Amino acid sequence: MKKQLILVGISVLLIFVGLSGCSEENKQQNYLSKFIGTWRLVEVTFEGYPYGMDNHTEETWIFYENKSAKITSIHFMEYPEEPNASIIINWIYLTISDDTLTFLTGDGPVWLNYFFSYNDTQLTLTIPGNMTQKLNKIE
Repeated sequence: MKKQLILVGISVLLIFVGLSGCSEENKQQNYLSKFIGTWRLVEVTFEGYPYGMDNHTEETWIFYENKSAKITSIHFMEYPEEPNASIIINWIYLTISDDTLTFLTGDGPVWLNYFFSYNDTQLTLTIPGNMTQKLNKIE
C-alpha cells in the first residue's frame, strides 16, 4: 500500500512539473503574439530629450512567429536632386518575458523593457535610463 501511494505521489509530481513547462511555453507564445506584425518607429527619446522622426527617415520593425525580427532603417536624402537613400537592415533573434525583450545580436544580448498601449497598437521599448522608442503597429 505504501509503495502504491509513493508511486501515485511521484506520478502526480511528474505531471505537475510537465504541465508547468507547458505553461511557460504558452506564456512565451502569448507575449510573442502581441509583437507579431509590422511596426513603424514614431518617436525616440534619448536621455530624456524627445526626438520626433523627421520626414527623411523611416524605420520599420517586423516581428515574426519564429522569434526573429527585421529592422529596416531608410534615410532619404534631403533634397530632390539627391534621389538616393541609405538603407540599413538588421536581423535579430529575441526572447520575451513578461516585461523584457532580449535581442540576441552578434555583439551580444541587448535588454529592453517594453509595454503596449492603445489597445496593443503602440509599443514602447526602453533601455533603462538611456533611450525610449515608440512604435505604432501598421499591420
